[in-house]
Amino acid sequence: MMRTEWAALAVCWVMLPATALAAGSLTYQPTGTAALAGLLVGDFKPGTLDRGPIDAQTPAVRRVVTGLSVSISAGGESGCGDAEDASLALALPNGSPAVTADCIFVAGLSITTERGPQQIGAQCDAWHNDLSVCSMDGDTGAFTLRRHTSDGAALDVIFGLTPDADQPTASVTPLGTPASGEAASLPPAPSRAVLLGSVFDDEGRAISDVWLLPQSEVTVPLKRE
Repeated sequence: MMRTEWAALAVCWVMLPATALAAGSLTYQPTGTAALAGLLVGDFKPGTLDRGPIDAQTPAVRRVVTGLSVSISAGGESGCGDAEDASLALALPNGSPAVTADCIFVAGLSITTERGPQQIGAQCDAWHNDLSVCSMDGDTGAFTLRRHTSDGAALDVIFGLTPDADQPTASVTPLGTPASGEAASLPPAPSRAVLLGSVFDDEGRAISDVWLLPQSEVTVPLKRE
């Protein structure tokens, strides 16, 4: 009965935009699968962002992550960076911003579960200490890329890493100095979760919001294809 009901329900994914692979783009795969054990995908009731922080909500369903990939694109339709060759963006010196945009490249993240792959795109800031913060619009999450070599042959994708407040990026707003006599308050810890998209039925009714849920700070080593 459950199978019949599920088969009769036509669903479609609405995902955040992901960058299509273009000439000069690079694709990375995990060097192993062990780190994926720290990642889950959760289905939440629709309208998660209207109910407050995602970390205070409980998913209706949790699914394990079985695959992951990252694609890097720059220039052209990506809207990030000054050159079409993604390898040039990966080799930029620390602290060197893009001249024509607020981001130096776009990172497309693909997450695979038993339901198949889901893809999102994030704009990535200038390198600081060989780290680049990649953020989606609004409060829908961020992840970090770490480079190990100037040729970009090896990267890490890190979920749940808090950026260094002393290193300015487009994703971090300085707190400023408290007024005289005003107690300094710590900002809330940033969420580790990343919105992968929403599910609607064939009549356009929202079924769920789908989030990537790192269980801690999770680092996935990547190698270039």
